[in-house]
Amino acid sequence: MNIRLTQGIAIAALVLCHATPTLAGRSDRGQSTDAYVRFNYILSEEFDAGRGASLETDDDMGIGFGFTYNTDEHWAFGGSIDWGDVDYEAEVRPAEGNGSGLRRYSSSMDVFSINADATYYFMDQDVTPFLVGGIGWTQVDTNIQNGNTESYCWYDPWWGYYCDSYTPTKTLDGMNYRAGVGLRWDVSRYFSIRGSVVEQWLDLDSDMDELEFTLWRVEFASRM
Repeated sequence: MNIRLTQGIAIAALVLCHATPTLAGRSDRGQSTDAYVRFNYILSEEFDAGRGASLETDDDMGIGFGFTYNTDEHWAFGGSIDWGDVDYEAEVRPAEGNGSGLRRYSSSMDVFSINADATYYFMDQDVTPFLVGGIGWTQVDTNIQNGNTESYCWYDPWWGYYCDSYTPTKTLDGMNYRAGVGLRWDVSRYFSIRGSVVEQWLDLDSDMDELEFTLWRVEFASRM
């Protein structure tokens, strides 16, 4: 298990142990729907791309939203969408017969994910730890040009004669899997806060092995 995920489990347990009794009222979230917005803090990672190439990402922020239906006080099922813009630095090594030297470049990649999620709350209380898991699809736009720039023009009824251009970039996509642990606090009947640490694995159509990211997440939910 990733050491960051282990630390997250320990922190969640400590927070739960120190939660005051006044926060631990009985929950009535069963058979209700939560709509939420969340902020993801994506921790930096290093990846070996094979044949001497490598990729190193920076810490970055992302945002997402979703819905979950609480079938009872313990189980919830739903879906979510997340976006992130992650800066990275790549190291490229020349292939055999290529006389050029080692090359490094910096860029950013746009990451979009859509997931089906399941959550299990350990207690039927306003304050409860939980486990969350999900499976879905992720697209990564590396912002690396992989084609010629094309220009096009048109006549617009409002703007008149207008021109623009488009540059195709390398995109990857594939399945993602995620699992995490966190703590939920139902502040009131209509508002709740969740904090969690989530490990996410991306199985993209690339030469790199499965990519693994750690996310610290804060969610603000409104009960419908």
